[in-house]
Amino acid sequence: MPERDPQLNGADPLESRSDEELALLAASDRTAFRTLYRRYVDRMFSFFAWKFGRDDAPDLTSEVFVRALKAASQFGEGRSWPAWLYGIARNVASEHLRKRNRRQRPLEPDVTAHPDDDLVDDELRREVRLAIEKLPERQREVVELRFWADLSYRDISAVTGRSETALRAQLHRAVVSLRPLFEESSNYENDIQTNRDSGPGPARSVPEQG
Repeated sequence: MPERDPQLNGADPLESRSDEELALLAASDRTAFRTLYRRYVDRMFSFFAWKFGRDDAPDLTSEVFVRALKAASQFGEGRSWPAWLYGIARNVASEHLRKRNRRQRPLEPDVTAHPDDDLVDDELRREVRLAIEKLPERQREVVELRFWADLSYRDISAVTGRSETALRAQLHRAVVSLRPLFEESSNYENDIQTNRDSGPGPARSVPEQG
């Protein structure tokens, strides 16, 4: 029996496409890019809210997608869309941090932008935040990319240029360092491993290429 056209049922045929298929179309098909935007905008917002606070997160999130749209034609076969997108996010974060340091403006990360808000109280979240900030830079980055960006080890490897073996070792050392803070919630360490997002941020529109 022939397959039913998804458009006849009112379904978006692009929704069944993989991220990578959509990314290959995005340079010439704005609808494909919008689909990717919808899939990743909340996760990207949570990533930046965790790193820099909710005041800065909307602009930083928009900047990532503006750059992704402008560079869409550079995405090639065999690449991972999440790794490519977070490579852009990594550059945006580094630039923003340098600007903040020049202005000597203190970071005000959002301690509520956390994968498991219902499991950890505010005080413990602040303690975890401070503990993560004290981790060595490479350990801190893998924690953020694994838990807040929800990337696979393979994608983190593509973003950072480090081997998956090295990343696993760095994450293990980070979790060991943070483990004392998890004792107040026996489910916390297990639940954070599920890499749940913190939920949507403020409503944002698809950026237009200017």
